[in-house]
Amino acid sequence: MKRSLYFLLIILYSTQKLCSQDLLIIDSLKVSIQYVESDTQKIRLLWDLSKEFLTSDYSESLTFLEEARELSESIEDEYRISKTLMQIGKVYALAGDYDDALANAMQGVDMFKREERWFELYECYILIGIIHDRIVKYEEALEYYFKAVNIANNIKREKLPSSRLKEHVLFNNIGNIYFAKKEYDKSIEYYTRGISSAESGKDMINLAVLNNNIGRVYDRMAEFEPALKYLQKGLDIRQDIKDKAGMAKSHYFLCAHYMKIDEYERALKHATESLRLGEEVGSVQTQYNAMFFLHQIHYHLGNYKNAADYHVVYKELSDSMYNSQAMNEITRLKMQADFDQQEAEQLLSAQRTRFRYIAALVFLVICILVLTFIFLLYQSKSKRIRLEKEGLEKDIELKNKELATNVMYMVRKNEMINGVAKKLLELKKTTQEQNHKAIQNIILELQSEVDKNVWKEFELRFQNVHNEFYEHLQIKHPDLSPNESRLVAFLRLNMTTKEIAAITHQSIKSVEVARARLRKKLNLTGTDTNLVSYLNSL
Repeated sequence: MKRSLYFLLIILYSTQKLCSQDLLIIDSLKVSIQYVESDTQKIRLLWDLSKEFLTSDYSESLTFLEEARELSESIEDEYRISKTLMQIGKVYALAGDYDDALANAMQGVDMFKREERWFELYECYILIGIIHDRIVKYEEALEYYFKAVNIANNIKREKLPSSRLKEHVLFNNIGNIYFAKKEYDKSIEYYTRGISSAESGKDMINLAVLNNNIGRVYDRMAEFEPALKYLQKGLDIRQDIKDKAGMAKSHYFLCAHYMKIDEYERALKHATESLRLGEEVGSVQTQYNAMFFLHQIHYHLGNYKNAADYHVVYKELSDSMYNSQAMNEITRLKMQADFDQQEAEQLLSAQRTRFRYIAALVFLVICILVLTFIFLLYQSKSKRIRLEKEGLEKDIELKNKELATNVMYMVRKNEMINGVAKKLLELKKTTQEQNHKAIQNIILELQSEVDKNVWKEFELRFQNVHNEFYEHLQIKHPDLSPNESRLVAFLRLNMTTKEIAAITHQSIKSVEVARARLRKKLNLTGTDTNLVSYLNSL
């Protein structure tokens, strides 16, 4: 029980150590995001933040990638959308959610092809191959791995920089599938191609992995001499680069090799060293494998007590690993639940936003309709008022003409009667006396027809038509004489100087003098204001 607690503390310590090392980087990236102005730089920082959480919190890693995806979509950057989806696929693959991993990874393929983003398409094909590999769909995995191989060949043919390819990783994956399918010759072929690529790229870590994998294949084929050569080479490389975790794996591969050929003492040596290194680096999986081998070796050597002790610890580690796997599954389920909740919230938010937009649009349409109705109503009213005004103006103009005609008629009638009477008086002087009485009666009769109140009648009719005009005139100019008021009335009817002179039996000069005096009385002297226009404005 104490030993299992010890292993649990190792796991917690190693995790805490990792978090402490990464905390400064994470804080630095979060601060940087707040200050960068470029959206593309912000997206890159979000990608980097996501990577920092890949080994500790898949849910947190996905949160940053979702933010990067939303930002990429907001600026309509199809390349960054596709690359973000590919990275989301990687997180789901690590979390064991292969359906979502594949769905996201596949979305970038068409865009990378169309834009000839060969390196990204290469990585995308490898990711899709890995996902199919994990769900034991080996043929589909090989299909995408070989597509990646073709892209790598094209890149090299076109003499593009190929340092990013790391083909040895791809060849290792292909070799692993053929190993799982028990097609050992093909497995060795691709492991060997991987070794050549790793040596060219000086990737010593993967070079050791590939040598170990070839050694395992030869062990499976019972060709123990080449198996030992490659397994030992893998260990030597890891010792040279001081890769303790890798050294621990190489030792238990060598342990398994020696157990196959019944050399248990040598197997014991490697199992013990694997356990020591596994404890040193805090690798529970390595310790689990080493404990299993130590149990088997001691059993074969007849050390049953030791075998039993190692078996107890092996079982405790097995339970611990089971719990760890259970925790990983819980984490994956929590991550999926968080993601589903986030998607639901985003959908709800989008629906609310859409509803607000629709409501605002409906309100805007209603406002436009109301304003249009008000405008049309105002326009109709304005038109009606204008027409009424035009009608009144025409009516006033007509009445003005009637007034002018009427006054002219009355004046001329009086003039004619007076003229006839005058002629009769002249005729009376030359006629016989017995005719004087008859002529006098005719003159009296004619004089009775003369309209002595013609001007009063004219003023009365004028006031009926222009009642407000006279009121305004009296308010502004109360000191006008009757003759001046009469002149104002003639001018208001747009009568010319000549017409006024004819009606009033004055000379044109006299009327002009009267107009000049009227301008002075109306305070218009020395101004550009037209007398008739001024009177019309009252």
